[in-house]
Amino acid sequence: MNALKLMVRQSLEKLKAFDYTRSQNLHIDCRYDVDGNTVRYYILPLPLETGTQKTISPISLIPSATKFIERKSVYKAAVYDLGRLSERRILLRTDIRTEPLVYRQKQTYRLSDYLKPETSMKDARVNAIVRGVVGKENDLFALMRRLYEYVLEKLVYDNPIEGLYTYREALKKKRVDCGGFASLLSALLSGAGIPNRLVAGFLKKKGSRTNLSMHAWLEAVLPDGSVFPMDPSVEWRRRRGQTARYGGFGYVGSDRVVTSYGTDHRLLVGGKIYSCPILQNPFKL
Repeated sequence: MNALKLMVRQSLEKLKAFDYTRSQNLHIDCRYDVDGNTVRYYILPLPLETGTQKTISPISLIPSATKFIERKSVYKAAVYDLGRLSERRILLRTDIRTEPLVYRQKQTYRLSDYLKPETSMKDARVNAIVRGVVGKENDLFALMRRLYEYVLEKLVYDNPIEGLYTYREALKKKRVDCGGFASLLSALLSGAGIPNRLVAGFLKKKGSRTNLSMHAWLEAVLPDGSVFPMDPSVEWRRRRGQTARYGGFGYVGSDRVVTSYGTDHRLLVGGKIYSCPILQNPFKL
């Protein structure tokens, strides 16, 4: 009986994950209530146009934004001047076509294949971890896999926050959310000389119009310029039966919405420059 229950559970999980492995049309319908009178600006990150994500209906914002700030292929956000905003509720609607991102290995690479390798981390602890985990391995995919598995072994998925755990916090706390997993793996890859970038956005729940959950993963950039996606937190949870989502070493599903690439963004708003770790949830300045 137990074996039968296990088979049924595994079959159901495969059915749930099937949609994540093919193209999807995601309808986004979000409402944001703006409160507080002590701030001037409200920043609303918007879905990006990427190789796997295309807007198929114009983004509708009610009321209209005061202005937009954008760094091409990195982020785009609507800016609301709260001094001019009569309504304290913002509606965002759009439809997005999303594709899974799966890397199909066609050739092998060595770390020495990078013409301009990533600048080594200045953190002695990170560099020591990289040396201990990687050893003399020079095959790029094997090297990335070792660092990836190290993160899955050392961290526990827990304590989600709205911001972004730094890699130092991940090393110290051990119990972190998806951002902590991605931050630590990003630091280790950089320490090994592998260029990479953190991806911030949301996971869309199947059958839900408005339910978006924050998520972060990352992409390594290979010597030929192609990207290699990695989603360590989803794989950590899936190995423990906590999710059926599609994401891991070399692949991510079509159930996600990308709002920004990279970290430590500098935004010019109202004549001032503000720093922001990631562009994901709306925030006030």
